[in-house]
Amino acid sequence: NLSYDLRVFTANGAVLNARATLRQVSVGSITLENVRATVARQGQLQTSLLGMSFLSRLKSFQISGSQMLLYD
Repeated sequence: NLSYDLRVFTANGAVLNARATLRQVSVGSITLENVRATVARQGQLQTSLLGMSFLSRLKSFQISGSQMLLYD
């Protein structure tokens, strides 16, 4: 029952996504509840993206080269 009405601009142009709230998101040992998200139509993205709605709820995060460190 998703409504794809949110226009998102990517490197490949504009696409329509749907707004959602994820009950739980876990990355390694970190688990957050009720995370706001957008959902792309199947086949529009080759990989899932971890966005600021998750990252902004952490104590901090650090990017070094190809590695991202998350601190809760």
